Amino acid sequence: MDSRFKVCASVAAVPLVAKPGYIVSEMWRQVTRGAKDIFGRAKPLLLVGSGALQWGKTNINTRLAKAVGVFVESNQNLVNTHTVRKWKYWRNVVDSRFRTGPENSQVLAIPPENIDDGVKDTVGVVVGDGAGNQVVLTSSGGITLKTSGRVGPAALLGSGISIEVLNLPFGKRSKTECDDSVATHDGLISRTLGTCTTGFGEDIITLQYASRCSRQLLERDEDEMAMDVLEDVYRSCAKNKDDKSPYYLQSDPLYLGVIAVDSSQYDDGLVRNTVVYGHSTETMILASQHASDERCRVTVSCNSTVGNWKSGEFTIG
Repeated sequence: MDSRFKVCASVAAVPLVAKPGYIVSEMWRQVTRGAKDIFGRAKPLLLVGSGALQWGKTNINTRLAKAVGVFVESNQNLVNTHTVRKWKYWRNVVDSRFRTGPENSQVLAIPPENIDDGVKDTVGVVVGDGAGNQVVLTSSGGITLKTSGRVGPAALLGSGISIEVLNLPFGKRSKTECDDSVATHDGLISRTLGTCTTGFGEDIITLQYASRCSRQLLERDEDEMAMDVLEDVYRSCAKNKDDKSPYYLQSDPLYLGVIAVDSSQYDDGLVRNTVVYGHSTETMILASQHASDERCRVTVSCNSTVGNWKSGEFTIG
């Protein structure tokens, strides 16, 4: 997703594709060049399965696809012995649960030492330039223990990914001159919020969690800490769960995480980038780097108890 056009393109469950990012990139490029194709049809924003494969083969330059290895001849080229062993183990756990009942499958749910059960979690990326523009990308944590046919939040705009942009008209750049719903201060021209989320996918979709966080961060007071806003959003969702709100949330305790980058541009040309994160999950790992930095900054945030909220924020550059 790109902040200039606010267009999000995504694919899911694509067979015979080693590098789906090339399909997504071409989808985004075509949409931003015009709203309809030569037949008057809307250009797709989300493609799944064999349809996404066929679209990619039709629209991606053949030489480029061959040079970078976008497509493969067999899905076997997309797996290795470790992932197959892990998949077979968890397949056995699921099958035994249906055969013998939940109480007898708990023993099997403890993986043996030769099965690396390290969770391959969501990957989110926010990239910005000196003008305050952003691109947000995200990828899911894989298919282990996922229902066949499921599309998770990583592919869904507003759930797993979001960009919100606030542009202030000239002469209305101070808080006293702006509408009460817009929180800003003197000199602020625009604010861009790129957000990606992780956690329990179905709850992320139900809550439209990325958009919810982006909007609240966009409207915060200038003296309000961004990480406090994220905590307020999480607490409101958790409270809704306890109060039996119209939102039916499945994780208990509520299992969510979010990373956002606030790019605030001022009338003197300064762009201030703030990274803010929060999670009720066990861990969250962040790497950040400004163009002027020689090395990236790595932050490892660990939570003592699932359901507790852990958050932080820092500036880049």
